[in-house]
Amino acid sequence: TAAFAPAPDAPPLYVELPPEIVDGEVVTTPAAERMATALPLAHIAERVEALRSLRGLAFDTAFDDEFAHIPVATKAFSDSLEALEVPHVYEVYEGDHRNRMRERMATKILPWIDARLKRD
Repeated sequence: TAAFAPAPDAPPLYVELPPEIVDGEVVTTPAAERMATALPLAHIAERVEALRSLRGLAFDTAFDDEFAHIPVATKAFSDSLEALEVPHVYEVYEGDHRNRMRERMATKILPWIDARLKRD
């Protein structure tokens, strides 16, 4: 939120939160709209050649992520890449947003990055 909707004059978080509750209902705010248009999913088609030129593109999400939008958006991102034939790796793993990070970093993420580093 700090990257997409900073609010330097709004302590204590100094961000504009995307949802707002009005009369017990969640309503969209201008911050939510700015965030939606800034997310990578909104820019795949215009950057497809750059995405295809990458040495690798990989991302994952957890089945039980406490941020419910992340698994949905991550799947939509993967589906969009697949439709445009952009090579990528997409994995869904058991766990939540944080609980498997150390293990995944050691066994998946760093080895995957290492395999793509250019060596002279």
